[in-house]
Amino acid sequence: MIDFDLLERTTPTASVVTEAPVVTATATARPLPSATGTTDLAVDEGAWGWEQLRDYVVRKIEDAHGPFPRDFKKEHAIFKSFAARWGEKAASIAKYAFEVNGGYWRNAPIGVNRFTKGCDPYFAQIIAERL
Repeated sequence: MIDFDLLERTTPTASVVTEAPVVTATATARPLPSATGTTDLAVDEGAWGWEQLRDYVVRKIEDAHGPFPRDFKKEHAIFKSFAARWGEKAASIAKYAFEVNGGYWRNAPIGVNRFTKGCDPYFAQIIAERL
């Protein structure tokens, strides 16, 4: 049973905090360098598959422009398709883009999406004609 008279007679001995302390901190998310291998270094350029092409391009992008967020499923599809479309020229196109043009195409940094099918007429086709 509750004695209500007792509750009225007691007074709190500790003060109650009515304001929470303000904490100000900022966090910056930075992508880490990729964990992609260097399989392209062990294979002759003419025998590159999509994995070697991907490893070369990702390494060169990170060297030229720094780390970037990775989407391995998207990269798999892009480079597998690029290697199938361009065959033996795929490695030469990628090397031209980074070694001759320094990682830029039409004053824009080259990224993974530059190797998609939609960019072929504006990127890979032009480089293939120059080779």
